[in-house]
Amino acid sequence: MTEETGARRSDRPGDPLRMVAMASIGVLGLVALGTYAVRSDPRPAVDQPSSAPTTAPATAAPPRPSADVIASAEANVRAEPGVVDMVYDPDSVVTWTIAMKDDGGSRVGRAEAFCLQLAEWGVPRESTIVRIVDARRVLIEHEDYRSADLGTVKCSTGAVFGR
Repeated sequence: MTEETGARRSDRPGDPLRMVAMASIGVLGLVALGTYAVRSDPRPAVDQPSSAPTTAPATAAPPRPSADVIASAEANVRAEPGVVDMVYDPDSVVTWTIAMKDDGGSRVGRAEAFCLQLAEWGVPRESTIVRIVDARRVLIEHEDYRSADLGTVKCSTGAVFGR
Protein backbone atom coordinates (compact mmCIF):
# COMPACT_ATOMS: atom_id res chain seq x y z
CA MET A 1 0.00 0.00 0.00
CA THR A 2 1.10 3.48 -0.66
CA GLU A 3 0.79 6.10 2.01
CA GLU A 4 -0.74 8.87 -0.07
CA THR A 5 -3.74 6.98 -1.59
CA GLY A 6 -4.09 3.87 0.56
CA ALA A 7 -4.15 1.69 -2.60
CA ARG A 8 -1.85 -1.19 -3.40
CA ARG A 9 0.86 -0.50 -5.93
CA SER A 10 -0.62 -2.92 -8.54
CA ASP A 11 -4.06 -1.23 -8.31
CA ARG A 12 -2.84 2.06 -9.72
CA PRO A 13 -4.02 2.57 -13.32
CA GLY A 14 -0.66 3.52 -14.80
CA ASP A 15 1.37 0.65 -13.28
CA PRO A 16 3.55 -1.01 -15.99
CA LEU A 17 3.31 -4.45 -14.38
CA ARG A 18 -0.48 -4.30 -14.41
CA MET A 19 -0.52 -3.14 -18.03
CA VAL A 20 1.69 -6.07 -19.15
CA ALA A 21 -0.43 -8.56 -17.23
CA MET A 22 -3.68 -7.23 -18.70
CA ALA A 23 -2.24 -7.19 -22.22
CA SER A 24 -1.05 -10.79 -21.84
CA ILE A 25 -4.46 -11.92 -20.60
CA GLY A 26 -6.13 -10.12 -23.49
CA VAL A 27 -3.86 -11.74 -26.10
CA LEU A 28 -4.37 -15.20 -24.61
CA GLY A 29 -8.13 -14.65 -24.57
CA LEU A 30 -8.16 -13.63 -28.24
CA VAL A 31 -6.06 -16.64 -29.22
CA ALA A 32 -8.38 -19.00 -27.31
CA LEU A 33 -11.47 -17.38 -28.83
CA GLY A 34 -10.01 -17.57 -32.34
CA THR A 35 -9.09 -21.24 -31.89
CA TYR A 36 -12.59 -22.05 -30.63
CA ALA A 37 -14.23 -20.12 -33.48
CA VAL A 38 -12.15 -21.91 -36.12
CA ARG A 39 -12.83 -25.37 -34.69
CA SER A 40 -16.55 -24.81 -34.20
CA ASP A 41 -17.22 -23.12 -37.56
CA PRO A 42 -19.47 -25.48 -39.57
CA ARG A 43 -18.81 -23.66 -42.85
CA PRO A 44 -16.33 -25.28 -45.24
CA ALA A 45 -12.96 -23.67 -45.65
CA VAL A 46 -12.50 -21.12 -48.41
CA ASP A 47 -11.69 -22.84 -51.68
CA GLN A 48 -8.05 -22.47 -52.41
CA PRO A 49 -6.18 -24.09 -55.26
CA SER A 50 -4.54 -27.31 -54.25
CA SER A 51 -1.57 -28.92 -55.89
CA ALA A 52 -2.63 -32.37 -54.61
CA PRO A 53 -4.79 -34.39 -56.99
CA THR A 54 -8.29 -35.27 -55.86
CA THR A 55 -8.57 -38.95 -54.99
CA ALA A 56 -11.31 -41.26 -53.83
CA PRO A 57 -11.62 -41.81 -50.07
CA ALA A 58 -9.33 -44.49 -48.68
CA THR A 59 -12.32 -46.32 -47.21
CA ALA A 60 -13.78 -47.14 -50.62
CA ALA A 61 -13.62 -50.88 -51.13
CA PRO A 62 -12.12 -52.15 -54.38
CA PRO A 63 -14.60 -53.73 -56.75
CA ARG A 64 -15.34 -57.39 -56.14
CA PRO A 65 -14.92 -59.84 -58.98
CA SER A 66 -18.04 -61.43 -60.46
CA ALA A 67 -19.30 -64.80 -59.25
CA ASP A 68 -18.22 -66.40 -62.55
CA VAL A 69 -14.65 -65.12 -62.15
CA ILE A 70 -14.49 -66.43 -58.57
CA ALA A 71 -15.96 -69.83 -59.52
CA SER A 72 -13.44 -70.18 -62.33
CA ALA A 73 -10.53 -69.12 -60.09
CA GLU A 74 -11.62 -71.56 -57.35
CA ALA A 75 -11.72 -74.42 -59.87
CA ASN A 76 -8.28 -73.47 -61.19
CA VAL A 77 -6.79 -73.26 -57.68
CA ARG A 78 -8.24 -76.67 -56.72
CA ALA A 79 -6.74 -78.17 -59.91
CA GLU A 80 -3.20 -77.05 -58.99
CA PRO A 81 -0.83 -79.83 -57.87
CA GLY A 82 -0.49 -80.17 -54.10
CA VAL A 83 -3.70 -78.27 -53.27
CA VAL A 84 -5.84 -80.25 -50.84
CA ASP A 85 -8.58 -77.68 -50.16
CA MET A 86 -9.19 -73.93 -50.35
CA VAL A 87 -11.47 -71.23 -48.94
CA TYR A 88 -12.40 -67.95 -50.61
CA ASP A 89 -13.82 -65.35 -48.20
CA PRO A 90 -14.23 -61.86 -49.68
CA ASP A 91 -15.20 -60.42 -46.28
CA SER A 92 -12.03 -61.63 -44.55
CA VAL A 93 -8.69 -59.85 -44.53
CA VAL A 94 -7.12 -63.00 -45.98
CA THR A 95 -9.33 -63.56 -49.01
CA TRP A 96 -7.77 -66.80 -50.27
CA THR A 97 -6.70 -69.56 -47.86
CA ILE A 98 -5.21 -72.55 -49.66
CA ALA A 99 -4.46 -75.81 -47.83
CA MET A 100 -1.45 -77.68 -49.20
CA LYS A 101 0.75 -80.55 -48.07
CA ASP A 102 3.66 -79.31 -45.95
CA ASP A 103 7.03 -80.32 -47.35
CA GLY A 104 8.89 -78.65 -44.48
CA GLY A 105 9.73 -75.44 -46.31
CA SER A 106 8.24 -72.01 -46.73
CA ARG A 107 5.37 -71.70 -49.16
CA VAL A 108 5.77 -67.94 -49.70
CA GLY A 109 6.89 -68.51 -53.27
CA ARG A 110 3.81 -70.62 -53.92
CA ALA A 111 1.59 -67.87 -52.44
CA GLU A 112 3.27 -65.34 -54.76
CA ALA A 113 2.64 -67.67 -57.72
CA PHE A 114 -1.03 -67.92 -56.75
CA CYS A 115 -1.19 -64.10 -56.67
CA LEU A 116 0.01 -63.98 -60.27
CA GLN A 117 -2.32 -66.77 -61.36
CA LEU A 118 -5.35 -65.20 -59.66
CA ALA A 119 -4.61 -61.92 -61.45
CA GLU A 120 -4.45 -63.78 -64.77
CA TRP A 121 -7.82 -65.37 -63.96
CA GLY A 122 -9.40 -61.93 -63.39
CA VAL A 123 -9.19 -61.51 -59.60
CA PRO A 124 -8.08 -57.93 -58.73
CA ARG A 125 -4.73 -57.77 -56.93
CA GLU A 126 -5.66 -54.76 -54.76
CA SER A 127 -8.00 -56.73 -52.53
CA THR A 128 -6.24 -60.10 -52.61
CA ILE A 129 -4.24 -61.73 -49.84
CA VAL A 130 -3.22 -65.38 -50.27
CA ARG A 131 -2.37 -67.60 -47.30
CA ILE A 132 -0.96 -71.10 -47.74
CA VAL A 133 -1.68 -73.36 -44.75
CA ASP A 134 -0.59 -76.87 -43.76
CA ALA A 135 -3.51 -79.10 -44.80
CA ARG A 136 -2.83 -81.72 -42.14
CA ARG A 137 -2.75 -79.20 -39.29
CA VAL A 138 -5.97 -77.49 -40.44
CA LEU A 139 -8.07 -80.43 -41.67
CA ILE A 140 -6.99 -83.22 -39.30
CA GLU A 141 -5.60 -81.49 -36.19
CA HIS A 142 -8.16 -78.63 -36.43
CA GLU A 143 -5.65 -75.84 -35.87
CA ASP A 144 -6.58 -72.33 -36.92
CA TYR A 145 -5.28 -70.87 -40.17
CA ARG A 146 -2.87 -68.49 -38.49
CA SER A 147 -1.03 -71.18 -36.53
CA ALA A 148 -0.90 -73.48 -39.59
CA ASP A 149 0.41 -70.67 -41.84
CA LEU A 150 3.15 -71.69 -44.26
CA GLY A 151 3.31 -68.35 -46.09
CA THR A 152 1.05 -65.34 -46.65
CA VAL A 153 1.42 -62.67 -49.34
CA LYS A 154 -0.45 -59.43 -50.00
CA CYS A 155 -0.74 -59.54 -53.78
CA SER A 156 -0.89 -55.78 -54.42
CA THR A 157 2.43 -55.03 -52.68
CA GLY A 158 4.20 -58.37 -52.46
CA ALA A 159 4.43 -57.97 -48.68
CA VAL A 160 5.17 -61.31 -47.00
CA PHE A 161 3.65 -62.44 -43.72
CA GLY A 162 4.34 -65.73 -41.97
CA ARG A 163 7.27 -68.00 -42.75
